[in-house]
Formats: sequence, C-alpha cells, structure tokens
Amino acid sequence: MLKARAHTLTRYFIVILDVLFADTVLLIMTECYNFIMPSLLFSRPKAALVMLTLCVLIASLLFPPILHYRRVNMFQISKRIMKFTFCFVWMFIIFLRIAGNSGHLASFGIVLCFCMFASFFALRSVERFVLGKLRAFGRNTKTVLFVGNDPALLMIYEEILSDPTTGYRMLGYYGMEKYISFDLGMLGNFRYYTGIIFKAYTYGTGDSIVTGGRYDNLLAQFGKEA
Repeated sequence: MLKARAHTLTRYFIVILDVLFADTVLLIMTECYNFIMPSLLFSRPKAALVMLTLCVLIASLLFPPILHYRRVNMFQISKRIMKFTFCFVWMFIIFLRIAGNSGHLASFGIVLCFCMFASFFALRSVERFVLGKLRAFGRNTKTVLFVGNDPALLMIYEEILSDPTTGYRMLGYYGMEKYISFDLGMLGNFRYYTGIIFKAYTYGTGDSIVTGGRYDNLLAQFGKEA
C-alpha cells in the first residue's frame, strides 16, 4: 500500500513539475521570440498560462510520464516526450485560435513544439539522473527474487544486477530444478484439499514455512457454490 502510494505521489509530482516547467518555457519564449508570439500572450498572459496548464494536464492523462518506470531507456522516454509535447502544444494552438488569435499560429506552433521538446528532454534527463542516484543509494527500491531456469529470466536478472539505477534489490536467483522435489505420499492436514498440495521449506527450519494446495469444494461446505 505504501509503495503504491509513493508511486502515485511520484507521478503527481512529475505532472506538477511539468506544468510549472511548461509555463516557464513559454514565459522565456515570450521574452526571446516576441515577434512570433500570439497577441493573447501580451494582452492576457494569465489566461494564456491557464490554457497551457490545462493542455499540459490533459496531455499528461493521455500520455502519462514513464520516467518512474524501473526498466525504461531514453529512447522510450524520448518517444513519450514527443507525443506529450506534440499533444499539448497543438491543443494550445487550437485554444488560441478559438480565443480569436490570428497571425502565424502555425509557425508559432512549430517553434513552440521544438522548444518544448528540447526543454522537456533536458528536464527528463536530469530527473532520470537524480532518480537513478537515489535508487543506487537504496532509495525508492523494490525487492525481487528470481526463481526459474528460463534463459530469458536469467538475462533479465543479469541486466538488472548490472544496473543499480533500476532500484531493484536482488534477493537472489534460484533454478527450480535444485529446489523442487515430488512426494507422492504426502498428505494434507485438512480434508478440503481436492488436488495437488505443496509445502515450502527454507534453510535452518525444521518445519514448512508455506503450505497450500487445490481445493475446489471448500465454499460448498459453507453453502456457496463456486
């Protein structure tokens, strides 16, 4: 529960940072490229910022950030940035057109899209670097245990082990054939089992730490068919 909440808070934090960052980039462009800026940015700058904020929030719902994913590369992040910036920039252009702005909105849209993409690419690079450092120092980590003898599973294990910035804390990799045995004479302690049963042991314990099995008719004993 706490990890899921932390995951959600991280995503909300990125969205809020995106809104503030987009507004800042637009204000800087207003000072540097005022010859192509729509008139609304000068006559009603607060209204323009509200429009841009709304567009960024909608684009964040359509193309949510993937920076906080543990196994993601910069190419995937770049594709998401491209979709995200293209979406909110052209929504902003449509809103400006509806608000009555005329002039070179297409040229302004192209310049704004390029500037936003470059700016957000730089922002995501910094965010990814900071998040990677936090995970390398043991923050925002997730504990995993690999069990199996699939070569693809071993490849993933070695990849994660070689990159501490993914934030996985490895408990180990165990091939199943060494740790599984079959006992056809094992009986369960409860009568409701109708199929295979299993027990799990670990080092240093004399009794099973996990027990379970298949039971098809357990609910029927309490008057519920399932």
